[in-house]
Amino acid sequence: MQRISAVSVVGALLLLTALLLSACTSGVSQSDFNALQARLQAKESELAKLQQAIPTPTPPFGIGVEMFDASGPPAYEAQPGQLLAFVQSGMAYDSPAASNFLTVVDVRSRRVLVQVAVDMPRGYQTHGLAVSADARWIYLPSFVGSSRKLHILDGRSLKLAKTLDVGAYTHHADEGTYKQTDRFILVDTGNPEHGQIVLDPNNSNEVIGHIPFSTVVGRPYSGWSSPDGSFAYITASSHLSDQKGWISKIDLSTFKETAFVPVGVGPVWVAFAADGKTAWVSNAGSNDVMQVKIGQSRDEKDQVVATVPLGGSPYGIVLTHDGKKLYVAKKTYGAANSSTSVYVVDTEAKKVIKEIKVGKQPDHVFLTPDGREVWVGENRGYEISIIDTATDEVTGYVPMPGDVHSIRFIEVSTPSAGTAPVSTAAPTAPAAKAGTVPASSASPTGASADLIARGQKTFSQSSAKCQLCHGEDARGSVGPNIRGKTADDIRYQLENNPQMQSIKLSGDEIEAVGAYLQSLPK
Repeated sequence: MQRISAVSVVGALLLLTALLLSACTSGVSQSDFNALQARLQAKESELAKLQQAIPTPTPPFGIGVEMFDASGPPAYEAQPGQLLAFVQSGMAYDSPAASNFLTVVDVRSRRVLVQVAVDMPRGYQTHGLAVSADARWIYLPSFVGSSRKLHILDGRSLKLAKTLDVGAYTHHADEGTYKQTDRFILVDTGNPEHGQIVLDPNNSNEVIGHIPFSTVVGRPYSGWSSPDGSFAYITASSHLSDQKGWISKIDLSTFKETAFVPVGVGPVWVAFAADGKTAWVSNAGSNDVMQVKIGQSRDEKDQVVATVPLGGSPYGIVLTHDGKKLYVAKKTYGAANSSTSVYVVDTEAKKVIKEIKVGKQPDHVFLTPDGREVWVGENRGYEISIIDTATDEVTGYVPMPGDVHSIRFIEVSTPSAGTAPVSTAAPTAPAAKAGTVPASSASPTGASADLIARGQKTFSQSSAKCQLCHGEDARGSVGPNIRGKTADDIRYQLENNPQMQSIKLSGDEIEAVGAYLQSLPK
């Protein structure tokens, strides 16, 4: 287009020059001569502009961008009103998975709709997940020192659409319940110059801002938006590991720090109350959670108003919609001493009221939009444990091929898979308790002693490899604790887990092993 315009201007310039020369020799009036000369000067000016070098667009903040063809049919079917869970699972924490996986689960039936291996370079490990409010985009960070790119998938085809090269690892993306995912996506990076980057999901995920390390001063961990989307709250630790950290409050209209709130040692996670008047922060270094009162005016400062000590290292946290209970993942590292607990904190009494047994190394906790369940991502359990918020009991599990870090819930509002989900904002009050437990998590009724005995025998046979991987008592060894698992769980793993596809069990053997595992106390 530019070259054609230049040629046309040159042609006009030559014609005007010829006319001007002709005018000089043919005795035209002075006014006509002046008009021709003015037109010639205008064309000369236009040509000069076109001959200037065409500027090459520079990626925002020096971030490299690469686009991919993500076209194709929807990878999963969904119906209006269907609640979906998007689950990231990776290859860290001794994971048996040979790839990074993205899984879409029907929340109410707990049935896997689709599971795909993510197209990532060798050595990348997914660690974190974000989904835009309309499920058009899925964001997958990679928390490995050598990785540099954020991968963005098309939410319909689940194919790679775009990568952003930030020059360092990426960690969390859009964590928490009250994020403004219809307006922007926050992504942690390990690049001090970028820090938190802010993407616009409505404009091809353009980078619209960033919060460098220097803005928050210390070592930032992750960031969350306030319920109204005006501020980002970024947890940061001191460079001295035994010193208290703080929350840096960032104005998202200017990307400048407006205040900081001193908290405990090693702050990790922030969870806001729905009304935006309070928030909670987990402090992994000082083994406590703190309640922060949020200033409601320019002159009122945010400040810590309560501290609840815990018996172990708190990590991911989430509040119920009414703000009365806080669920806290207790995370300890290492295969030998992995924790298996989620604390329940009464936010009014300011004390722990229950410790719930889950799988190995719970990392983060996520509340369903209806408030009925908390889904627990487990790093070493390679599954999701599901907690009923009315009873605070585990009601089921969803097996995953690798370590689970992040989960996102989206409710579908149109028949097309992922085309226009409704907002997942929390209701003002918790919904009523569901009346039934899905069949996949229910204990088998009337399992005979003979069936259980046959299951135990199959479990212990070396050809089945069950005992070799999961331990004599099924409490976990190389593989996770599988006590309480069902035949459906076993069948799913045999069909979908690459590490188990060499194991051959008949339908009767699967039913027997399921009955045996269900007979074991959890």
